[in-house]
Amino acid sequence: MPVDDYNTQSFILKFFPFKDGQSTVRPKRNKPRPAPLMRGTYQKFDMTTVNGQDAAAQIGQGRIADRSAEHLAYSDRGVIQVRKLWMSAIQAVMRGDDPPGILRDLKDNEMIHFDVVGSGRLVNIGEMVEHRPRIVRI
Repeated sequence: MPVDDYNTQSFILKFFPFKDGQSTVRPKRNKPRPAPLMRGTYQKFDMTTVNGQDAAAQIGQGRIADRSAEHLAYSDRGVIQVRKLWMSAIQAVMRGDDPPGILRDLKDNEMIHFDVVGSGRLVNIGEMVEHRPRIVRI
């Protein structure tokens, strides 16, 4: 979360609900984790986890850079395009328009839901042989 114009503060909020009167917190794993890697900072980040990588990316950014003296080249065209996109979205909101990607009328913007086999887990070989996907228009 922003602290001022140049710094942010990061924190993690964890919530573990109870189910049937029992805690849903999993026991800590017994096997040791690999040593944390350092990626150009004085702080250690466990780069083997998504949270560690996220923290390294956020904290490793440092202060907001002064872009007024930057000289972008042809290889930076992706940076230029995303900045133009952000600027046009900001200007649209300042005019009172919606930014790109906002859908107000669902009749004109139909969503189609596809069921998922495996509920996020890997599917075993042969498990989907007889599966017929269920498609629902929302």
